[in-house]
This record gives sequence, C-alpha cells and structure tokens, in this order.
Amino acid sequence: MTILIFVSKISIITLSSLGSIISIISTNLETKITQLLLIVHSNIETGTLVISGNGAMADYSASSGAPWYQYRSSVTSLTIEEGITIIGNRSLNYLAIETLSLPTTTTKINPNAFRNCSSLKEVTISGNITSINDCAFQNCTALAKVTINEGTQAITWRAFKGCTSLESITIPSSVYYVGTNSFAGNELLKKVTLIGNAIFSSKESGITICEGAFKDCENLTEFIKGYRRIEKTMEEIC
Repeated sequence: MTILIFVSKISIITLSSLGSIISIISTNLETKITQLLLIVHSNIETGTLVISGNGAMADYSASSGAPWYQYRSSVTSLTIEEGITIIGNRSLNYLAIETLSLPTTTTKINPNAFRNCSSLKEVTISGNITSINDCAFQNCTALAKVTINEGTQAITWRAFKGCTSLESITIPSSVYYVGTNSFAGNELLKKVTLIGNAIFSSKESGITICEGAFKDCENLTEFIKGYRRIEKTMEEIC
C-alpha cells in the first residue's frame, strides 16, 4: 500500500521492524509543500521510529495527525537524529518507547510532544534545549528518571504532570522558570534538588517557581535548595 501525504520540513522519517518497513521520504523544501511518500508493509508488531533531517518537526492539532500515529503501539524505540531543531506539538504521543535521548541540535520541545507515552521510563534532556513546554511529558506514568542538563531555562505548565513513577528531580541552575502544575500529581516524588545560587520569584535574576508547581506531590519531604533563597512558602509551591 502506498499513500501520498503532505507535511513540512522533515527530510527522512523511517519506521522499521522485523521484516517490515514503513518509510516516509521527503525533500526539505522551505518555500513549498514537502511531498512525503509513505510505504507501508504489513505485519508490523515492533519497530523503531527514526526521524532525521534538518529543521523543525511539524506541529499537529491532534495526536492522530502524525503520519505514524496508527503504528504508535508498535514503536518501541525512537531515534531523533542530529539536525532536528524542534520536537513538534503532539508529534510523538502514545509511543511505546522506554528511553529517550534528544540530539544536541534540538533546542525546544513543543507542547504535548511526548504526552501519554506511558511506557517511557528514562529521559535525558540536552542542555541545548532551552524550553520544555506545556504538557511535554504529561501522563508518562512509567517515567522514573529525568536528567535535565545545564542550559535548559524553562519548564512550563504541566510539563511533567502525572508522571506518577518519578521519585526525584534535579533542576539545574540555568532553569529560571518552573511553571504552574509542572510536576503536579507526582505522588511518588520525594526529593527535589535545586542547583546553583538564585532567588525565587526574582524579576532581575534567579528562578520563579509558580504556585502549585508541585501540587499533590504528597510524598515530597526533601526539598534541597542549595544556595537559593525561597520567597514562596512550601504551601504555595505544593
């Protein structure tokens, strides 16, 4: 079966599995619609989604708009290669991946990018990624390890909400903003570590942690602030 579809910017996308291959091949055309040839072979049970090219992934208004959405439960491994700059809105929802490492060329994770990847256990965020945006990892219920490297600046609304397996998080000194409900509902979260020397809610420097950032984190008992002075109370943050 061959289907012609249209998206933009990504040059090669391949989903492969044992004896089965799905290929989406396009030309990176900034000034006109990019044509993608989708070749589907049957009996796909497990597979790897490889995204390569130069530039930003497309945004989708619904998860079902992504070309690989119908194969989401078969995608157990995801490789995003160097050259991809932005992970698109709702582009990689509901995948069955367990680990995620993003390339150094990626600078932004758009809202809802990995939402509802319920098998995802481990995420490494490169310091080149300046913003982890709204609901990016919301409801990744198996997510137990998140590494955010120095260089990331903002974690916005509900970015890690509902990650109910997460027990600890370290926030590097480069982060100046942690949004409302960004870690809300993480009932196993016990420890938050802030790295560096900054002031909460300072307009001139430091970090703002919004009210409710750790709402309903019922087991949060260890909040290590390092050299940071907290102006908001724990009751406001939690």
